[in-house]
Amino acid sequence: LLRAANSPFFGSRKGVSSAQDAVGIIGMDAVTSVVLGCKLFGAGPGKEWQEKIWKHSLQTAALAQHIAGHIGADVEAAGTAALLHDSGKIILADVLGHWNWSERLAEGKAAGLLPWVAEDTQFGTNHAAVGALLFELWGLPEGIVQAVRWHHQPSRCPASASRCAAAVHLSNALAHAWASAGGKEMACDALWLESVGIPSAMKNYAGLRKLIEESPHA
Repeated sequence: LLRAANSPFFGSRKGVSSAQDAVGIIGMDAVTSVVLGCKLFGAGPGKEWQEKIWKHSLQTAALAQHIAGHIGADVEAAGTAALLHDSGKIILADVLGHWNWSERLAEGKAAGLLPWVAEDTQFGTNHAAVGALLFELWGLPEGIVQAVRWHHQPSRCPASASRCAAAVHLSNALAHAWASAGGKEMACDALWLESVGIPSAMKNYAGLRKLIEESPHA
């Protein structure tokens, strides 16, 4: 919890040294997702690939909270869904074996497939579906479950969770683009975002990055 709150992604400008202050930084609802994340990601602190996913998840959660505030989504639900959105990768890698899972993804990438499409092709399911099933079994709110399930395919998300899914979809796309070497393209569903009323400036890398950087909460 302290590690998450002190992460630069959550914008704390002073060291957070108590659990109470940490809750104030990331929000009470996000505490549940941090605990669940620790359960899923804590199996092996030396596993660099898990650390990479966790770092991406923290950044995506921080971005999702900013975006949610601008599009009328539940800020804490969006942050929680974003923090947990890639948890299914940990499960798939554990069940299938990390080498097997990563090799199949590499083959899919070489064939021009998106990672989640490669998972569907190779395994008959993908990390978004697997993560959502787990969180449904654990009793998380339906909006969070649906946002995790459809963060790559938001047009298939029920209308009741569409804003939360939009925040996760956009934040995930921005985090990946941000992490790429000078990448300016976001892999997002711009047509669907337009259909649910997301401002046009938020559907491209430059516009969304500018919004985040100029946000008073950043």
